Amino acid sequence: MSLSAFDAAHRQLTGGRLFIPPNRDATLLRREREEFETFGSLRHMESADGRAENPATENWRVIDDWQLLNASPAGMRLSRTLDKGSRIGAGQLIAARLPGGERFSLAVVRWALREGDDTLTAGIQLLPGEPRPATVRLIQSDGTAATWQPAFVLPEIAALRIPASVVLHSGSFRLDRRIELMLDQRMQALTLYRILDHGNEFERCVIRAPD
Repeated sequence: MSLSAFDAAHRQLTGGRLFIPPNRDATLLRREREEFETFGSLRHMESADGRAENPATENWRVIDDWQLLNASPAGMRLSRTLDKGSRIGAGQLIAARLPGGERFSLAVVRWALREGDDTLTAGIQLLPGEPRPATVRLIQSDGTAATWQPAFVLPEIAALRIPASVVLHSGSFRLDRRIELMLDQRMQALTLYRILDHGNEFERCVIRAPD
């Protein structure tokens, strides 16, 4: 099976495309703000084809050659030799795909242990719902917008009473913080409500429409 870390996971879920922040000039940004303050969402045209170089993702690497030991709907136990793949540890966000599978799932490494002289075993917990790659920018307390960053959206699962959430880089959450989220070429104004889960590089936050 295959695994990858946060930025690499985003690239996997976008079909191998590099993360390119939306390119907006000041006039267009102001018009977009006015439009979705009035209507709540807007359509936009993609600003890049995803083939340009992006230094922030040059060092990503897929971790492969893991052996699936056992699996359940909630998670998996895996193993590989110590001399293959990148470093992995508890609290790391990853994308996981089973052998022969077509889609990646988001998961969190809950533990990783060395066994014997040359084996690494890890337990991962699958995050519920099909992840969708998105682009997010945080709104600061003074109303200014931060830079765009990769993110993931996980759907609401009403039967399990799991709310819709967004997975962001660590340090993003603040209660009622406003964000602008682009998903499927649509921008939405949302707020962060509470943290559902977090690790050493991510925060999974409940999202809701602003009051």
